[in-house]
Amino acid sequence: MDIFSILMFVAVGLAAAHVAHKTGEGEFALLPALVLGLTGALAGGIGASAAGMNFYVLLGPMVVATGCAAVCLMTWRQLQA
Repeated sequence: MDIFSILMFVAVGLAAAHVAHKTGEGEFALLPALVLGLTGALAGGIGASAAGMNFYVLLGPMVVATGCAAVCLMTWRQLQA
């Protein structure tokens, strides 16, 4: 795995955290959203790459990273309720 892939996973995690923070209706502080988004995106992207989901070079891991970041953020929101 190259540094470009990791930077793309970080970008996906930051984007997911930003969307969750802005649309969370006051439920998400910025720091927990950033931590959860980055954690989910990195875990999902690296896991997908390790599992061999490399269709269209980086599209597979990016889709999985986005989904994992969203799942982490939604799970945190449900646990806080």
